[in-house]
Amino acid sequence: MLTALRLLRPLVVVAIAAVSALAWSAPSQRTFVASYGNDSSANCSLLLPCRSFNAAIAQTKPGGEVVILDTAGYGPMTITQSLKVIGPSGVYGGISVLGGASAPTTGIVINAGDTDVITLRGLDISGVPGAAPLPRRGIDILNAGVVHIEKSSIGNFTQDDSGCIALVTSKSVKLYVVDSFLRECNAGIGVFGNVATPVPPSVVVDNTRIEHGVNTGGTGNLTCGVCMGGYVAVSLRNSMITQQDFGVEFDGLVAGASPSYLDIVNSKLVGNTTGVKFDNSTAGAGGQISIVGSQLTGSTDLMLVSHSAASGITDVRITDSYLAFATNGLHFANSAAGATSNLLAELVRTEISRVVTQIDVSATNGSNLSLDIRDSSLSLGATLLRTSGTSPLNVSVIRSHLHHSGTAIDHGHGLVQLDGAHVSNNGNDFVNSGSPNIVSNGHNMVTANANASGFTYITPTVILEK
Repeated sequence: MLTALRLLRPLVVVAIAAVSALAWSAPSQRTFVASYGNDSSANCSLLLPCRSFNAAIAQTKPGGEVVILDTAGYGPMTITQSLKVIGPSGVYGGISVLGGASAPTTGIVINAGDTDVITLRGLDISGVPGAAPLPRRGIDILNAGVVHIEKSSIGNFTQDDSGCIALVTSKSVKLYVVDSFLRECNAGIGVFGNVATPVPPSVVVDNTRIEHGVNTGGTGNLTCGVCMGGYVAVSLRNSMITQQDFGVEFDGLVAGASPSYLDIVNSKLVGNTTGVKFDNSTAGAGGQISIVGSQLTGSTDLMLVSHSAASGITDVRITDSYLAFATNGLHFANSAAGATSNLLAELVRTEISRVVTQIDVSATNGSNLSLDIRDSSLSLGATLLRTSGTSPLNVSVIRSHLHHSGTAIDHGHGLVQLDGAHVSNNGNDFVNSGSPNIVSNGHNMVTANANASGFTYITPTVILEK
């Protein structure tokens, strides 16, 4: 019996070694990284964690997760499969992007499959410029199905084409950025859909601050909180964009079956040179902007909307919002050739106050522009409404109050219709700068204005100065 046991012992040792080797090399559903980990001799288990993200990813099954055990820097990573990278609350999971000839210029590169889902939580990604090439991007999404970025901080990517987060794709990638901080980047989030796919790539930003845009590239490229172009859909909710050249820059559209759109809900664009800049210059392209329950304040220009797309359409709707403290408020200009090009704008239950020129609309080259102002208040500016151009332009002021300004309406072109409007306490109620067509549809009050227009510019119903 003793001899038999001695014969069995080597077999047992060999079996244990084989099982250990199998456990060491087989990918796991859950792996770990720690400041005391070791990439060369560990299997990234809880007892033998790895030191870097890339080493742990190599040991993780598709759909698995990498968990950070303690505060440390874990280096840049590349993700090519469904994966979660989780930093628990109170633990700093750092990624320093140094750049240089032998170091990555991007913190996280995501190049996964079309249906893969990636979640990044509790990370801090920082550009630390050294030798060229300098740090370029915090997170660069080349392909995936869905990417979730949660409770993370990304900053200091300041070159001309740099950004905290970049998504450039020809596929329907979905990106969600939640409870995060993006700061000191040339672009906070840059998203571009370069073809008209059936469903555009989409970005949802929720409860996130995008602040203090910085460009040190030397060519004077302007910063933007969200830079969006091509065929895309972006939603900004419960968030703030501040201290950028452009809070949101929206251009470079491609013609597609559905319009690209920007949706801003319960958010603040504060202290930017321009709050929202939109330019639709692609024939057949459509763009939609919806702003609900939000604030645009403290800018040179609150919103610049330029439409020059032949046979295209731009649709802007601002509802239940507050716009204030700016040189220029809303500027809508349609310069496209032809009557099939339309710019439509609505202002509903919104207040504009303490803006020098509050609404400026212009249509030229045979294009069409329509603006409806309903249940809103315009006050405390040099000019509240200005119209100009040579093409069909129709402005309706319905159940709204224009008050305490230098000039309520400076009318240069098109048709302005008043219905249930209250025009009061202005230096000038109406100034005719080229067009006599201010029409009262009834139930209006024009009162207590220093320089009453009299009967000249109001047809077909005369509004008597009270």
